[in-house]
Amino acid sequence: NMTTIGTGYWSPITANVDWCENNYAVSFYIAEFWNTLSSLVPLAFLPMLGMWSCWRQHAEWRIILSHASLFIVGIGSTLFHGTLHRWAQLLDELPMIYGSLVFIFAILDTPSKTRQERSTLYAVLTAYGILVSVLVWWNPDSQIEHQVCYALEVLVLVVQSSRIRASTEDANLHWLFKTSLVAYGSGFGCWLLDKHFCAYVEWWKLHAVWHAGSGYGTFLFIQFAHYWRLKECKWRPKLSILWGCVPMIASHQEFYPLHH
Repeated sequence: NMTTIGTGYWSPITANVDWCENNYAVSFYIAEFWNTLSSLVPLAFLPMLGMWSCWRQHAEWRIILSHASLFIVGIGSTLFHGTLHRWAQLLDELPMIYGSLVFIFAILDTPSKTRQERSTLYAVLTAYGILVSVLVWWNPDSQIEHQVCYALEVLVLVVQSSRIRASTEDANLHWLFKTSLVAYGSGFGCWLLDKHFCAYVEWWKLHAVWHAGSGYGTFLFIQFAHYWRLKECKWRPKLSILWGCVPMIASHQEFYPLHH
């Protein structure tokens, strides 16, 4: 990290990472201003919109919980980048792990699964969450454990989503999958550049772009899972586009036009 470590309201830094943005450069009260601001809209506002939509149409709790998980990550990310404190870092990183487990359950648990299979899935995902929590807590000076474990979850999600996409000709599911993958993948590319080439790209605020790409991509994934679950449960899902870029899902019984 080649950024300037300024002092401010939350000094000193207690997190084990300081991202590629000059600290307290914009506000005495916000350690990383742009990384904090970029956590609010894609990582907090979009899932709030998703929860509102799901609540209106009495969607499955797994979908509501998926949106809630992304919202919690957004709040944790805001606190983390705003303070650069270890406790706030954990409120960002651990919900990323737990939320991804919710996403995995949402697309691995199908109506055809038996009670025993569902119980086994619960147990495996819960054990994984506990294991990662212990690893992250046990070694507070390292990010490797969190990054590797989170990457494994993302890999599972991409592989299973690819299988779902390959199993159907539904154009809406294909579009949601591809757009989600492009958004998240582009954001991840920015994360890599920001992390490894900070001295050359600091002024581009690429970690903030990572927040935008990963937040939007994850929101699209949740909508993908929602649409697919409605089809699996023999409903007729409808895809509507809000503001020209925000896909919303509704069942045939509760569909309301969002795009005029």
